[in-house]
Amino acid sequence: MNESTVRKRITILRENRVIKYYIQIDTSQIGLKTEASLGVDVEASKILPAGRKFTEIPGVRMVFHTSGEHDFWLVVWTTDRESLSRIVDKVSAVDGVVKVLPSVLVERILKKE
Repeated sequence: MNESTVRKRITILRENRVIKYYIQIDTSQIGLKTEASLGVDVEASKILPAGRKFTEIPGVRMVFHTSGEHDFWLVVWTTDRESLSRIVDKVSAVDGVVKVLPSVLVERILKKE
């Protein structure tokens, strides 16, 4: 297949949001040696304001409002466990937070392509 044809098809697929690109970062290469996920439960009447507050906390890289076991799933990157503890304290202090359950990521297992 001609290269220009492939490029045009990829461009159309991207414009129609059929394909998306994601970047995987090796956080240890930028000094962030501790990664964790936080399951966070929040009072029902304070869900949206709490979610907005989570996005403002340094170290919280992603905030997901979920329909699963927890109301929110937060992804945290930090330099060490002490920093993680401070972030957990800040998350816990957000108005309406009932429970925070941190899980430190021990090892990332990469998918073989």
